[in-house]
Amino acid sequence: AMAFVNTGNSLIWYERDTPYLTYLNIQNWELIKYSLNGDNPAGGFEDHVSFAVMHLVVSPNGKYICAATDSSRNIIMQVGTSHIIRNLYGHQNDSYSQPRVAWSKNGKYIFGNAQDDGSTTVVVWDIASSEIVRYFKGIHRGKVRDIFSSPHSDTLVTASYDKSVKVWANAM
Repeated sequence: AMAFVNTGNSLIWYERDTPYLTYLNIQNWELIKYSLNGDNPAGGFEDHVSFAVMHLVVSPNGKYICAATDSSRNIIMQVGTSHIIRNLYGHQNDSYSQPRVAWSKNGKYIFGNAQDDGSTTVVVWDIASSEIVRYFKGIHRGKVRDIFSSPHSDTLVTASYDKSVKVWANAM
């Protein structure tokens, strides 16, 4: 998983079996690692996480990053820190799934695919409350493999292994 942050001046990525997000400053090639365990990891577990980050997406304002994991958890972190803003739960994903997330245009919601019913569901979380506020269920015949939200409108696009693409105007 990787994404550009800081208006493209830095690249962030996750390496499987590590407890860090790595930032590369493209201008001076400086590498900085930030723990996925948050600011104050407890019990000496700063070098271990029980999940893998499968997808990274930067918020519309560039201040936050959402990490979709293979453990039914999406993590919202402040860019350039180990500070966890929110953990989003309530859906099912595992190590064989392909979790994907997208931000709403206004940055108030996260869209994510789920394996709840064979991965044909998209879940919508309200970031302020960490609550699920909407489901798009049975939207494809196959697993949802990708999600994209327009930065210019409230349009959500989903792609599936059933070889279909669905467009949802006014998704939120």
